[in-house]
Amino acid sequence: PPGYDATLRTDYLSRRGPGIGIDSDYERENYFGLFRSYYIHDDGEDDLGPLRKAENTPDTKERGRLLWRHRQFLPNDWELTLEGAWISDPNFLETYERSEFWEGKEQETAIYLRKQLGETESITLLANWRLLDFLTQTEHLPELTYRRLGDTFLSPVVLYHESRVGAVRYRVDERELFEYSRWRPDRSSDVTFRADVR
Repeated sequence: PPGYDATLRTDYLSRRGPGIGIDSDYERENYFGLFRSYYIHDDGEDDLGPLRKAENTPDTKERGRLLWRHRQFLPNDWELTLEGAWISDPNFLETYERSEFWEGKEQETAIYLRKQLGETESITLLANWRLLDFLTQTEHLPELTYRRLGDTFLSPVVLYHESRVGAVRYRVDERELFEYSRWRPDRSSDVTFRADVR
């Protein structure tokens, strides 16, 4: 349809196996987004460098990813952003989507609601959850934020203001930090109430 573009990816990698996926981008008047998917039956090994040889053999032969990011422009200056991400194993992106691994946005599952209140102020609500236990992320369960950016009512002084209140939880990568020592860090936090003003 108009505003939609999709690519079907079919691969056969002689040292890895068959793969298939769909990459899609879309943009219409009131929304835009992207969808990425890929699956490969992987009989090979990853090449993660000489210091990570223990990680070169994937935990599973059935590897892949799903990613969806969508932004919807709603009436009365409301904006909704939805994100969902799933990856089969910690090394999949580094092996098959290197530029995204090094330069792309973090893989997360989130709901973000924003209301533009004027030219310089907005209010937002963020909720996100860590679904992949091999990522270190801060969850917002949820968090409400009020911002004023670039007020110049006392010219030439410019005011920037941010007030936040919400529940957060810090969750660390649950794998062993050093494979040879089997030392498992335990620095995750409980749900914590937080409020701050800047």
